[in-house]
Amino acid sequence: MAQFQVSPPEKFTFKADDWPKWMKRFERFRVASGLETQADENQVNALIYTMGEEAEDILTSLHLSPQAASDYEVVKNRLNDHFVARRNVIFERAKFNQRQQEMGESVDHFITALHCLAEHCGYGDLHDEMVKDELRRMEQQGVISKVEEPTEWCAPMVVVPKGTSKVRICTDLPELNKSVLREKHPLPSVESTLGQLAGAKVFSKLDANAGFWQIPLSKESSLLTTFITPFGRYCYNRLCFGISSAPEHFQKRMSRILEGLEGVVCQMDDVLVWGSSQSEHDERLRRVLSKLQEAGVTLNEKCEFSKTKIKFLGQIVEASGVSADPDKLGAVKAMRQPCNVSEVRRFLGMVNHLGKFLPHLAAKTQPLRDLLKKSNMWVWGSNQQEAFEKIKEDLTTPPGLALYDPNKDTVVSADASSYGLGAVLLQKQADNVCKPVAYALKALSNTEQRYAQIEKEALASTWACERFAEFLIGKSFHIETDHKPLVPLLGSKTLNELPPRIQRLRMRRLRFSYTISHVAGKNIATADVLSRAPVNCTAEGLSEKDIDLYADFVMASLPATEMRLKEIREHQDKDFILQQLKKYCVEGWPTEAVIEHFKSIFARHGIPEVVRSDNGPQFASECFRAFARGWGFDHVTSSPHFPQSNGEAERAVRTIKNLPKKSADSYLALMAYRAAPLANGYSPAELLMGRKLRTRVPVISSQLIPETADLERLKQIELTYRLKQKQCFNHRHKARDMTYLRPGEHVWIKDTSEKGTVVSTAGSPRSYLIATPRGTGKKDCVPGIMDSQKYQVILKKNMMPSVDNLNLGDHWIFQQDNDPKHTSKSTKAWLGKRF
Repeated sequence: MAQFQVSPPEKFTFKADDWPKWMKRFERFRVASGLETQADENQVNALIYTMGEEAEDILTSLHLSPQAASDYEVVKNRLNDHFVARRNVIFERAKFNQRQQEMGESVDHFITALHCLAEHCGYGDLHDEMVKDELRRMEQQGVISKVEEPTEWCAPMVVVPKGTSKVRICTDLPELNKSVLREKHPLPSVESTLGQLAGAKVFSKLDANAGFWQIPLSKESSLLTTFITPFGRYCYNRLCFGISSAPEHFQKRMSRILEGLEGVVCQMDDVLVWGSSQSEHDERLRRVLSKLQEAGVTLNEKCEFSKTKIKFLGQIVEASGVSADPDKLGAVKAMRQPCNVSEVRRFLGMVNHLGKFLPHLAAKTQPLRDLLKKSNMWVWGSNQQEAFEKIKEDLTTPPGLALYDPNKDTVVSADASSYGLGAVLLQKQADNVCKPVAYALKALSNTEQRYAQIEKEALASTWACERFAEFLIGKSFHIETDHKPLVPLLGSKTLNELPPRIQRLRMRRLRFSYTISHVAGKNIATADVLSRAPVNCTAEGLSEKDIDLYADFVMASLPATEMRLKEIREHQDKDFILQQLKKYCVEGWPTEAVIEHFKSIFARHGIPEVVRSDNGPQFASECFRAFARGWGFDHVTSSPHFPQSNGEAERAVRTIKNLPKKSADSYLALMAYRAAPLANGYSPAELLMGRKLRTRVPVISSQLIPETADLERLKQIELTYRLKQKQCFNHRHKARDMTYLRPGEHVWIKDTSEKGTVVSTAGSPRSYLIATPRGTGKKDCVPGIMDSQKYQVILKKNMMPSVDNLNLGDHWIFQQDNDPKHTSKSTKAWLGKRF
């Protein structure tokens, strides 16, 4: 073959999207230039050289053996794997199934997009034939029909495998469901359904044949269910599974059909007929079949008749009670530990399905539920493994449940832990032994976890009554608790004697008729006491191995290469705004900017006599001192490392930080704060501007007329309020007044563990010049400058009660004195004011 003088393709951009096209160009160059006839090693060298400099690093990262690195086909395939990500079939099918027709999008464009998405779904020819056969079968049965005319609605088809040779056709209708008016018919819970089987010994289960499909749709409703398939558009002639109102409508129709019949419970398309004897069962079954025949309901081959043990709603029902389905438990035993958040979520979903057989599941699943939080990193540790194994063990050996009998004595046992609530409904059997009828569990919210323990216990028993309300309303029952102080609070005490939260919980129980008593924790009926719930792991308890594991996970999640990180750092260094921000973070906010903000405030409201601040570098600079002198105000600093001494400002910062949590609109939240009355009866806006603000809350116009507050009365109210706060604080913490330090008195400096002597006050009543013998050897003079550390004075003359006006909360601090007037370079200490 003749060789042509052709130039190689341009250098590769190293973008994954460009790789297929660039590789095709190189293959054409390889053929046209005669490169394909040369040795593989030459072809590899030509490929890497043509790609560019970064290709060398990529080739090294592939970790190929010398022989593989010389094989052109091997190198090309590895590079192809590197640049072209493998398509995840599950992900591609999810994209296909979730694709919705956009607003204003034409049907042709929507169908084209679906065909493009279907190319990577891996359905295959056999799968297409199975879908086509199912569509043909549904059309022959009259369930669906072809749609040729234009329609306003069109949804994607969802294909669910059904066994090995069949598929189920479903439709996802999220947009349609937003406009569907629901009937709001109550769907019975599993507990209430199974709670009607008291005394049952013989059972029959009837299953409606494709239940929803037995309800016809009107022509107008039918067109709303139009869905797209690879073989055209169809619509349902019968009620389909994707409509949000379908379950409640079907339940309503079935309930009306079976209304008035005894010994029958219905849950959607599953009907259970039972009797206490064979003859009673047969008679009831005959009536049910007659009613279904009159209504035109057909049954399928899965019906079961005259059984003493039967599977219903995923559980085994028999004369002795209800238990978990052993078929489900076999899969639990063989289940491997979850490897990601999705697998944990699936496992917890299965656990919740069987949760009625497991008391206090909230505490047991706490380590696993922590992995579901977005703020937590995925780490499968010993706590998670232990919880996983324990739950599996509990699931495979569940306790049996008795059938509820309204004529038997009923007991509710509830308990609370740090993480959750647990409750069990018990009934006293013929042998005088209480047997569980149902279990319930609830994880506590972050707010509820901060409740006092007695409040958690009260919440547990109240929630238990509400959880089992369908069994308890209208009859007397007994509550057991292992928290003795709770008995009078929920029993004999009146409402006005209770704390507010306990009072609210007590009021929620007014509809129940109950008695309450204390039972020792070891004898309480709940099998697994929640107080033994696992304790949160703290950072102090982490071993070096755990820390390395965290670090490895963090590093593994970084998608950038070292070269990319270097590039990012270079761009960050060139970013002026980012460098300014970094400078502010390291060195603090610049004094000039702070002064400009002060000037803006002073120009609007006037210059105050005193400005109090913390000891930030922007306030301790010579520039700020000059600003204070020039504008004529005194600048006072709070005690270092003691924010309580500047409590008003700190509390204001906390309030402002909380405002965005209350409202997405920060200005709306700020307006609400400024318009809300304080303890003195006036809002901040009234005190500042002499009038109320008009807000979104309706207000009479006369209340918006400016009115000057009575400042003398206001000062008296504030003084009385603050004095009362001070007295309460001093009384609670045993604080007392003390005398001031006098020159010559000795003090003990805790942080440096050395003695010192008071020289004099230093500008304010609680600031002192202290002489120490540290590093000088001279005991009769002030020592040289100490380092920049700050020290706490905690004791004077071995007699602490001699400092005047010192209440608990006062703080004594050593701080270096930067005043150039003090030529002796002394060290100044001051006592922060009480918060």
